[in-house]
Amino acid sequence: MQLCETPLGTEPPLDVNKNTLLGEEVEECSRIRFDPPVGIQRYIAVSQILSEDDSVQRVVDFGCSTGQFFRYLKKMEHLRHFAAVDISYGCLEGACHVARPLVWDCIHKRAHSLTARFYRGSVAEQDPRLRGFDGVTCIELVEHLHEDDLKKLPGTIFGFVRPKVAVITTPNRDFNVVFPELRGMRHWDHKFEWSRAEFQSW
Repeated sequence: MQLCETPLGTEPPLDVNKNTLLGEEVEECSRIRFDPPVGIQRYIAVSQILSEDDSVQRVVDFGCSTGQFFRYLKKMEHLRHFAAVDISYGCLEGACHVARPLVWDCIHKRAHSLTARFYRGSVAEQDPRLRGFDGVTCIELVEHLHEDDLKKLPGTIFGFVRPKVAVITTPNRDFNVVFPELRGMRHWDHKFEWSRAEFQSW
């Protein structure tokens, strides 16, 4: 189901001042601080990877949450289509709001138009609208998946969508020792947290 479509430059400008990042609870309650916050560092790193290949013009972000990654991805001049997928309607509504053009977007015109579409769904589902996208991101998604959905992820991404570039990130359990206040996992919804070795073997 398509929730909303937002071509940049066609909507009235809207200033969005939401800078909250889901999944940063550990950093907020700990005395340890990262500057910039780890979530922002992650978005910058993933967008840089996707920016390295000019042929990546269509990107789908599975588990988009509230769409904060789009703020970084829209800076890619060669990006023409962005699809955001999440299981939560509430997150998708937030992502639609974040994707609306800012004043800056209207002043600095793109060489090519950029359309953002938002879909309620899961990385475990093979949606024909997403087949053939050039880039796929799963930023801090896998640790939220139940085992059955996690098993379907490789088939959806590498067998069905078949992107040129896929970037998958997950918290590194090896670093949990730096958070002395941490009891259990970093987020209430994590089903697991892998070490670097476990992630590589997966």
